[in-house]
Amino acid sequence: LYPLQIELGMKKEAFQSLNQAIKERIKQRDYPAAIELLQKILSLKSDKQKRMVLARLLELVGRYKEALDLYEGLLKGDPDNPCFLLRLGANQRRIGLNDQAEENLISAINKASGFYKQKAIYELGRLFLGENRIDDASRLLSESMIDKEGVIPELHYLAAHIAYLENIPNEVISISSEILNRELSAPLKGGFLTLIGLAKQKKEEYRESIDYFERALIIERELRDRANEAINLMNKGFSLLQLDQYRKSLVDLESALSIFQSARMKDMEMKAIWDLSVLYLRMGFWDKLEERIQQLKERYGDIDSLLKEGLVYIGMYRGDYADVERLILELKKEDESTEEFQAILSSFKGEWKTSEILFKKAIEE
Repeated sequence: LYPLQIELGMKKEAFQSLNQAIKERIKQRDYPAAIELLQKILSLKSDKQKRMVLARLLELVGRYKEALDLYEGLLKGDPDNPCFLLRLGANQRRIGLNDQAEENLISAINKASGFYKQKAIYELGRLFLGENRIDDASRLLSESMIDKEGVIPELHYLAAHIAYLENIPNEVISISSEILNRELSAPLKGGFLTLIGLAKQKKEEYRESIDYFERALIIERELRDRANEAINLMNKGFSLLQLDQYRKSLVDLESALSIFQSARMKDMEMKAIWDLSVLYLRMGFWDKLEERIQQLKERYGDIDSLLKEGLVYIGMYRGDYADVERLILELKKEDESTEEFQAILSSFKGEWKTSEILFKKAIEE
């Protein structure tokens, strides 16, 4: 109806029709369609509330850069708004702009109170954990959980995440299982299920971990939360890999990679390709692995040392020893341990005595 109304110059009526259509799409969780309609309505009339809704929907579908651009615009008109600072910082964290994110999240903590303050603490804690600043995250959390009665579940999630990184899987399961008995939002419930799945992986209980990842995936698909869906596809794919279910693992890992590529989530792309590299090498798909790594290099201009290690193995299997030696030299310049690779290369070349010496050195280190 609204295209006809616009054509007839009935802007007010078109605005009302679009409003109703947006509400219906959001209720149906058809967020891409709601985003498209919101963009149309904002082209007719600027509206702060609708820009806020659009930014939140862009977050939910993993379009973080577009979301943060909107929050930056909203902040220009309201620079001290703690909610906008919080959401801007959260989206900057998601795309790796950590210095800017930290600054905005600290500002949100200082300006906010109650719920928004705790949410900003949670996001800053996530940032610290992503940078392996576990002590900073623990200190931040301990300072904010003095009164446990008023603590939001997200901070319990942070505590469980810290326990996971500190390799205390039973504590992760204990915290998460207790909080799952409460009334939780769907995204948070999915987060706790994911943490239990990861803790089960640490305990090498891979079949049980898959059950938790699948329960989380049901929630994320209902929410159309593509980013977290991809993360749990990757988690599930890794568990399937450990169970030698290669074909099923391949489907999940490649599906995860596709979502990460669409959202340009570089760190997660690299992690997915690393998991895939193990799988591709086991299945003999050397060309496929090389293609994936090359695509990543073209997109971002560099690759990390783990993926260079994948290229080392490809070169060995192909017998391209000159390229392997070049890559080993690059890894050595990056202060990576290369004795094991040199030992394997020597064994491939039939240099058994040299290989034995290098293997012994690698074991000692």
